This record gives sequence, C-alpha cells and structure tokens, in this order.
Amino acid sequence: MHGTTTLATEVSMTEDGCLAHADFFIGREFWTETGRWRCTDVGTRTICAISLERHQATTLHPDGVQTTGITDDPTWLDGPPYALAEHVFDEVSFGALYASPADVPKRL
Repeated sequence: MHGTTTLATEVSMTEDGCLAHADFFIGREFWTETGRWRCTDVGTRTICAISLERHQATTLHPDGVQTTGITDDPTWLDGPPYALAEHVFDEVSFGALYASPADVPKRL
C-alpha cells in the first residue's frame, strides 16, 4: 500500500504522484497515459469520467447519410447526459490517475 502526502493544494496524492479517490469531485480534470479526462460522477469506490481528447464521432444526417470522423467539438463534452461514453475507473485504476500531465510517467 502506498503512503499519502497532502500538498498545499489539498490534493492527497500517493508517493508515486497518483490521485486518491478522495481527490475527485464532479468537474475535476485529471490525466492518464491516454490524455486529459473530466470526472462526471463519484461513487463509493469508483469515479466516472469522459475523455477530453479528440475522439471519433459518427453522425447520422437528416438525409440518412452516416459520416464518421475525428472531432474536438466542445459540444460533445456538454452534459449530463454526455454524447461521449463515460468510462469507469475503479480502485485498481487510481494508481494511474494524475493531477497534471507532468505527473504522468514518461514511457521509455
């Protein structure tokens, strides 16, 4: 089990720089190795979040034509409900959730 330290910003990160469950609240932004995320719900042992990175979107147009592309349209981040899938992070995941991009370990 990792020890925790409390920073002046009231973030109690583990010794390896990871966020703890108690650090999360709705709207909190955090980082993983896959990019930036926003917390959308906090449960007893889990959090839900949406990715803030560019994402693939499929649109069905009024004429019945379906198109797929990459978007960073901010309206997809409006919610709830969200147009993007919410991902669940559990207690196993907290070892890879960080307060800033600088805290994310660099891959070799």
